[in-house]
Amino acid sequence: MSDAVFGGRRLAARKISLAEAAPDAGQEALRFLASQGLPPTPDNYAFAWQIRLERHGLVAMAVDAILMDGRAVLPTDVTRIMTAAGAVSLMRTALHTMHTGL
Repeated sequence: MSDAVFGGRRLAARKISLAEAAPDAGQEALRFLASQGLPPTPDNYAFAWQIRLERHGLVAMAVDAILMDGRAVLPTDVTRIMTAAGAVSLMRTALHTMHTGL
């Protein structure tokens, strides 16, 4: 999904920098939203941008699962996925803090 929606370029399974994501990323995010019938709200744009930044991350995998099920991403999906991704991020931060004592 992510490669097809975002220009067909394959990237290594790693986070990419903002500089690497910048070329045409905004337009690609807007095209993704339009393809799913999602309005270009700030929350939806952040969602599409997250897919662009982490093509093999949790958000992109959740979107892949929805699309492979043959349906479009709904606004309720965006909220649910971003809430879950935020919770996972907070948990990782807490675990890191516990392990490093910071």
